[in-house]
Amino acid sequence: MRRASRRCSLKRQSHLEYDSLPHNEALTEATALYRLLLGIEKAISRSQAGGKFPGCANDFLANCRQAILETKKDVVRRLDDTRGNPQALQDCRGAIAQLRGAWVGLHDFIKPVLDATALQIPYPLTNLLNHQVQSIPEMEDVRILVCLTPQLNYFQRRHTGIRRLLADLKTVVRKCPEFGKIGFVSLPFFESRGLFLNCILYHEIGHLIFEEKEYRSQLWIDFLTSIQQDKRFSNPMPVTRSWLLQRLMAWAEELFADLMAITLLGPGYTFAGAFLIHLLVGLLPDEGQQFHDLHPPHALRFREQLRALRRRGWTIRGPLWQQVRKEGAAKNRDFLPPSEYEQGFQDNVWRPLMDIFLQAVPGIHALCADCIQPTRTAANDFAKYDAFIQESIAHGVVPSLVTTNAGSARPTTTSIINSAMMYWLDGMDDLYKIFNEANQQDVEDRSVVEGRVEGWAMKAVEDWLLAEGKVGS
Repeated sequence: MRRASRRCSLKRQSHLEYDSLPHNEALTEATALYRLLLGIEKAISRSQAGGKFPGCANDFLANCRQAILETKKDVVRRLDDTRGNPQALQDCRGAIAQLRGAWVGLHDFIKPVLDATALQIPYPLTNLLNHQVQSIPEMEDVRILVCLTPQLNYFQRRHTGIRRLLADLKTVVRKCPEFGKIGFVSLPFFESRGLFLNCILYHEIGHLIFEEKEYRSQLWIDFLTSIQQDKRFSNPMPVTRSWLLQRLMAWAEELFADLMAITLLGPGYTFAGAFLIHLLVGLLPDEGQQFHDLHPPHALRFREQLRALRRRGWTIRGPLWQQVRKEGAAKNRDFLPPSEYEQGFQDNVWRPLMDIFLQAVPGIHALCADCIQPTRTAANDFAKYDAFIQESIAHGVVPSLVTTNAGSARPTTTSIINSAMMYWLDGMDDLYKIFNEANQQDVEDRSVVEGRVEGWAMKAVEDWLLAEGKVGS
């Protein structure tokens, strides 16, 4: 009934007699915005009717629907107020333009959420990520939405973008709902139900924390001071200081995100990253030691991850781990500037820039430690239960509870994920005894067995969340 009333109101406006062309233009602009809102509203309704969403996604979509309702009311009210009032008409058109910009931007955030129902994303991992992030000081009210991307990569969308859009909305709409602090991370659609490779999401969470904690402003000042004090930058430069700072900030944020992933998960993140790089992407000779515009060298990243793991008490094994250790043994003198730049630019710009960054690496470790104090708790729990978790998996048992000499125990999610991942990377030889018809050398059979291991680990994570009352995020 209320929808009919709103439609009638717009229809009534279209028949009012106005002398000025600006009002007709305002009416056209309002109608276009109204139709955009109706389209988004219908898309949300269809998606919610057709599938279940994680709790944080449901809350976000509910707020979007409420914001759409209030925006439509506001548009109708403003049009009503313009009759015979040129100033109100001018204000109305300005408000419509601002609302249109806000909703065009919000559309880009809403669509990926609609694509990621609870059946299309790793739901237990989503809940675990929310639980872990909300355990960090000053991050208690942040909620993470996991979306899908057609690209074979993982992303974090800066939530400052959606905050600006919501701020634009709130300055116009009187009763716009509070969305709270939201983080958006995306995973490849082909891994929508996986666990092991999706541990790379912890890196994207690191980007979110870096942004939320506002470490950027602190590092910007430090890097600017270093540039100003470095005499190699005193001569006329072919690039601006802003260009230099942007590279340094991009490298620092990438390394911080790596270290935060290590802090939250442990070596599982390193395994996932190495697997993605070596098996899905591949590296050319020397590429692992080269800086890039937006990323520090893979060898440097592995080296600092190894340092962070050792400080937290992790002891790791396996052939992939040996490859990581080999790459992570690189020294500062081994790193190379991007090859696509001419020699003079490499010597006069890239190498001084690389030196400044390498000197800042200990400070980036310190930022991570300031956010979450490093402890050996996770590594100790892993050392205590690793063998029992792997024994459970080798017998086809979900490792939610393991049997030890002291009785039954519930390992932490960190131990479950890391132990299951190591069992997977070690070849799963024992498990093939259970699947009598599975051929260890057959790609299809091996894919099925790997999927089972991943599924059992995911189920154990879900059981831990249920036992701890950490569901519904």
